[in-house]
Amino acid sequence: GLHEFADADAGGDFDEHRLGLDHVGFACANRAELEAWQTHLEGLGIAHGGIVDALYGSGLSFRDPDNLPLEFFAPPG
Repeated sequence: GLHEFADADAGGDFDEHRLGLDHVGFACANRAELEAWQTHLEGLGIAHGGIVDALYGSGLSFRDPDNLPLEFFAPPG
C-alpha cells in the first residue's frame, strides 16, 4: 500500500513519517501463517505489535536491528 503523512519532512535520519520508505511488508498466505511468524518472532525474543486485524487483512509489525519497520501481512480470510 501507499501511505502519505500530512506533516512529512523530506530530510534527516530515517523516520517512517518522512517522505520516502515507510516500511517493507512480506506477504503471508493466510492468518495461520501469520500466527506461525508471531510464534517464531517470540521464540527469537523479537518484540512486535501483535497481530492486528482489519477489513483489508491482518498484519504483524516489528523492527529490524537498524530500527526499520517490517511487517508480515495476510489477506482477509
